[in-house]
Amino acid sequence: MLTAFKSLQDSRLTQLLLLAVTVLVQSVMAIAVANSIFVSQLGANRLPIAFMLIGLCSIPAYIAVSQVVQRVRSTQLFCGALTVLLGLVIALRLVLPLETAPIYYGLLIVSFFQWDICNNILYP
Repeated sequence: MLTAFKSLQDSRLTQLLLLAVTVLVQSVMAIAVANSIFVSQLGANRLPIAFMLIGLCSIPAYIAVSQVVQRVRSTQLFCGALTVLLGLVIALRLVLPLETAPIYYGLLIVSFFQWDICNNILYP
């Protein structure tokens, strides 16, 4: 009985580890692609504006996350965050052919938050 429980616990831990690695790899790839698209379409001279916008968007985003983080189980928070970020990425992908500057800024900001929220809030 104890070995069956230990085996189940090990398999769940392995699944969690594989999920974490998959999300981390996807986040790194997304931020690299977003940076590449941003620089190729708008140029490196607009990066300072993008970083200021990331800072300005951080304030309400982290306030919202801090309100939820203590009230919701970590698994629900993780699933909810991934669902919201996935929805934003899909929406940005659909409007990417419009080739306007706000879309490229949005892509960079969303990819940064996906990476940052997963690494600094959800994983710990």
